[in-house]
Order: sequence, then structure tokens, then C-alpha cells
Amino acid sequence: MVLTLTRYFDAEPIVVEGILAGSLDRWLDVAANRIGASRTALVTEAINGGFRVHAGLHVLDGSELHVSGESRLTTLKITIPWEHSDNSKTLAANAFAEAIADEVQLAA
Repeated sequence: MVLTLTRYFDAEPIVVEGILAGSLDRWLDVAANRIGASRTALVTEAINGGFRVHAGLHVLDGSELHVSGESRLTTLKITIPWEHSDNSKTLAANAFAEAIADEVQLAA
């Protein structure tokens, strides 16, 4: 099972993907601060239309960020592996998604 968070932006997909590439570390910091957890070195992998986070914040490891769209309508879908209800994962996931959405909205 996965937790899926979806946002839409009035921006070109390539612009949103570029913002993601440059800011993942900062957004994981926001999530770590929200739950009072320590961070590890960020390890990502480029996947078709986005990124997979292999390491950076334990509760969000395995998360994927997918960018798709046409012209000036971009969809950002964040999927987070979900095995069972976990309050810290819920808080971290929401802080992570909110930080991403806020920054992409401002920058795009």
C-alpha cells in the first residue's frame, strides 16, 4: 500500500522537475524537523518522470516523486510506501508534501 499526495501546478513539467532536483534535501529537513528525527545523507535515483528517495529520512525512504503533464498544467504525485499506520510517517509525509507544494508554487 502507498500514501499518494497529488498537486497540480500552472507550470511546465520540466520547470517543476528542475525545482525538485535542487531542493529535495531542504524538504527532507523540513519533514525531519516536524517529527524531531535525524537525517541521513540523501540518496536518490532518477526514475521516469521524477525521483526515488532511497535514503535521507528513514520514514520517507522509498518515496517517489513523479512529474507529468503538458503545456502549463503539471501534476506532481508523491507516493510513500505505507505498511501500517504510523503517526510520525503521516506527519513527515504531510510536512514534506507541503514544503514541496509551497516552494514549487512560488518558483513556478
